[in-house]
Amino acid sequence: MKHIALFMAVLLLTLSFVSCRGNAGNGEETGADTTTEATTTEEVTTEAVTEDANAPEAGTFGATVYDDFRAIYSENSTATAEELANLMIATEHIPYMMVVMPIEAGVSYLNGFKDQDGDDPTTLITGYKEGAVFAPMIGVAPFIGYIFTMEDGADVDAFVAGLKERADMRWNICTEADQMIVDVQGNQVLFVMCPISVNAE
Repeated sequence: MKHIALFMAVLLLTLSFVSCRGNAGNGEETGADTTTEATTTEEVTTEAVTEDANAPEAGTFGATVYDDFRAIYSENSTATAEELANLMIATEHIPYMMVVMPIEAGVSYLNGFKDQDGDDPTTLITGYKEGAVFAPMIGVAPFIGYIFTMEDGADVDAFVAGLKERADMRWNICTEADQMIVDVQGNQVLFVMCPISVNAE
């Protein structure tokens, strides 16, 4: 009986591993298709709404997160990055059990970004004064958010371009984010990678 139970356990683990590897292959194809669609949508949005070129596609989970950040910042413009992150996870729109952690410029290695050689999913991002990360306690959900506080006079456009260039939408095993959300309010930069819908996981 013990041998049968052991055999079943090994079989289940093998099947789950193979399934995970299969989804990884599918995710790469889907990610490529999604990127193409997102680019097309972004071009249309940019032409239609010139005053808010960073706005994600309406009706998506990313659009909700984006709108929440703008609303929270408008009422808390003097809050720190960590305070803003805590207000973000307190909204009813983010369904995960979240945790907020402060990040220190030039010291904290950030999950979700490749290094300059493009192969390390946990890397050092510089160019900000302080920040905070907000992410699910269980790390398999394709969601991670950052708020970076910039120095006065910093080149925010270059900083955001660097984030986008080094972002890894597939930083989690067997999951992949669909949307990259960026917004700049005052000296605060929001950067989020998330699913297009909370049901899309």
